[in-house]
Amino acid sequence: MSVAEAIRGITLDISSRPTLSAKVRALQSHAVVLGREVLGIVGMAPFALTSFWLYQRLGSEHGRLNVSLVKNLRYGPAPRNVLDVYSHRGAPQGVIRVGPSGNSQLDDPVDMRLPVVLFVHGGVWSSGSKWHYAKMASRLAEEGITTCVAEYSLYPTCTSERMVKEIGRALDWVVEHCAAAESRGVVLVGHSAGAHLCAMLLLDRARASTGGAPGSPSHPQSYVPGRFVGMAGVYDIARHYEYEKRRNVHHLSTMRRAVGGPESFAGQSPTVVLGSTDIHLERLPSIHLMASRGDVTVPHIESADLHALLRSRGCPDVRFSLYENVGHGDFVVNWRPRGASDDSSIEQYTSNLPPYAQDLVRSILDGVPGPFIPGAARRRRR
Repeated sequence: MSVAEAIRGITLDISSRPTLSAKVRALQSHAVVLGREVLGIVGMAPFALTSFWLYQRLGSEHGRLNVSLVKNLRYGPAPRNVLDVYSHRGAPQGVIRVGPSGNSQLDDPVDMRLPVVLFVHGGVWSSGSKWHYAKMASRLAEEGITTCVAEYSLYPTCTSERMVKEIGRALDWVVEHCAAAESRGVVLVGHSAGAHLCAMLLLDRARASTGGAPGSPSHPQSYVPGRFVGMAGVYDIARHYEYEKRRNVHHLSTMRRAVGGPESFAGQSPTVVLGSTDIHLERLPSIHLMASRGDVTVPHIESADLHALLRSRGCPDVRFSLYENVGHGDFVVNWRPRGASDDSSIEQYTSNLPPYAQDLVRSILDGVPGPFIPGAARRRRR
């Protein structure tokens, strides 16, 4: 959450109240809600400190993890159109090299034996930085998964419509630089607002009219990943706005403003767009939705309803994983380095991760063909 934008939303609401007493009551109510949200942010300080420390260590030659990090690769013209690439140091030599101009390009595409992820962060469409996700990305890299973490323009610089286009540019860049122009070798992973943006991108490309086969190098606008994993995503904007109102956070939240106002709610809702007759279902990737009954920020029903709608429309490869007592941020926060083990099974390698993190690793490895696995291919997917 952007505190500055939350305060702006509160100010707009208070200024709209007709009387002084109404303004005072609104101020009191907002102060309680804002205080609760700020305390939640403060409570994340230990995570932020350890993530930032890890991010800085990985960017130096003294990192202890078996992970390499290339920072700030540019995929588009906007200031925040940059991404970081995490990879396993046991990957084939020369897979990732920084170009002569610095961290602006990769000399060669990432080896196709590596599973590749593009991760899109959340943050109420108005906040979020790449380094926040160093723990998750570095652990995925330890599992042999090349992980690209992208930033994109945020509200109030732009609305979600432009964010979707920028995520599309990031996906095209990853396909062309990290997957040897084979889009089905990429897994697109989004969390919260990031899952919403990813879903909108996929639906936009599934209904786009192109002159070539989906995913063909000559038609980058049609690139689609091999799999989409949406974690605790917002998929029905109008419904979620009503939920925010019941929680009394709708003025603090930037969702209403970031999507372009109520008149844009339907057009920015994947569950509504999916009802369109011009969606080419064969252009959608396999889809894995993850949510939790314990998530009070984005109710699990949003993922459950999208899953049911996809199934009813005849999408053959879609699954839904529902967890208990998992907080909204836990999906991307509760990651830790791999524990030492001589066991070569993926179950043993991921045994120190919570169930949802284990499932994400499995989902990624199941979603791409023939990945390189650290340890001279000691373990394989079934």
